[in-house]
This record gives sequence, C-alpha cells and structure tokens, in this order.
Amino acid sequence: MLVVASALNSEPYEQATSTSQIGFTVELLRLMGERAGLDVQFVKAVNHKDADQNITPGRPEDVAAKVAAGNETLLTTVNEALAALRA
Repeated sequence: MLVVASALNSEPYEQATSTSQIGFTVELLRLMGERAGLDVQFVKAVNHKDADQNITPGRPEDVAAKVAAGNETLLTTVNEALAALRA
C-alpha cells in the first residue's frame, strides 16, 4: 500500500471531487503504484505538516508523497519510497 497525503487542491495536478481524486499527479502516482504492484490510497492533508501526521510511524508501507505544484522532488520522493517498499 502506498499512502499519499496531499491537500488535493492544486488543479490541474491534483484535486478532490465529491467521489474521487483526479489530476495529472494523481494519475502518475496511480501508475507508479500499479507498476510497483501497490495499491494507492489518498488521504487528505491541509498542508505538508498535516501530511506528516498521516504516516503511521514504524510502518514502511505507509508512505506519504507530499504533492504540491512546483515540487521538484516529487518524482525522487516517490521513487525512493517505492524502492524502499520493494526492498
């Protein structure tokens, strides 16, 4: 399980609808999870500090990819998380 904590408020990259999460970043993370054989779960975070609180300490399968428009480290963060989960 890859847990993604995000504010989901940065259109067109990510946003929440009444029934799901949509956007470029959402689809990218779902594809990465699919290729890694992981289910992707999105949890709502108001900001990056909230994202940290959505991670269960000591559980490597609970990984938050802090998603924000203009975040240059997004891909690196997710790739490192997926590599750690596979190890």
